[in-house]
Amino acid sequence: MRTNSLLSNRAVCPALLILGSLTTLIATGIGAAPAQSPGALSDQDGKAVLGSLVGSWIITGSSQQPDGTAVEQLTGNGQFAWAMGSNFVGGEISLSNGKSLMGQSESFGYTPQTGLFAMTEMTSIDRAMFQYTGTWEQANKSITFTTINPLETPQGAVRSVQTRISFQDDNTLQMTIGFFEAGELDGSVQLKLARAPSPTAAPGGASAASGAGASGNGQATMTMAQMQQALAGMAAQKNAMQGQMSALHSQVSDMSRSFHDGMLND
Repeated sequence: MRTNSLLSNRAVCPALLILGSLTTLIATGIGAAPAQSPGALSDQDGKAVLGSLVGSWIITGSSQQPDGTAVEQLTGNGQFAWAMGSNFVGGEISLSNGKSLMGQSESFGYTPQTGLFAMTEMTSIDRAMFQYTGTWEQANKSITFTTINPLETPQGAVRSVQTRISFQDDNTLQMTIGFFEAGELDGSVQLKLARAPSPTAAPGGASAASGAGASGNGQATMTMAQMQQALAGMAAQKNAMQGQMSALHSQVSDMSRSFHDGMLND
């Protein structure tokens, strides 16, 4: 850059050094106010949208091929709660396809200065940590998140993930997750989240589904201890499901062995 070439010349005038540095700062946007996303929400409205995620959820859905053909059915549950002084929402989702169990941990936030939502996601089946930015779409009351960190497949192809969360009403969320490789859709997951009776569920009235102007003051909050207790409960449920699946697998193995032994005896 120009500043580097100026610094490499020891005989340059100090005024030019200062001017070059200022030019670089302006060009890179350092010190400038961040640009706000079109359709940005106020801080209060952004937190109201986050608050609509808080609660316990029963999840149903399916994974799909690029043409929309269902691959396998999915069921599970989720739990989200306010965290870090009610500045963020975090929690976990557990999904099963009837054969295996997948866990995923998610954290959400909103930055009013830019009007962008943020999401960080980790799953039990992928070593990558997914980092997203999201924009609010008032027309269909949804957030569209797109990964911003570099991701590659095991074969070295560029991949990305896009997640859209639609707030259909106070008690229903629709989550669509698209997986892309080299810019082409490689598959997707469609999930419906129905609010389950829970002490952490938000009372009716303050939700994104009732409008972006809703206040977040009515949303239930949890202390860190309560959140950890809720997550521990989810982990226990996960372990119980894994135990049941292991027992079922053992029963199938025993039946197969008995059948095989019977055939040999015959």
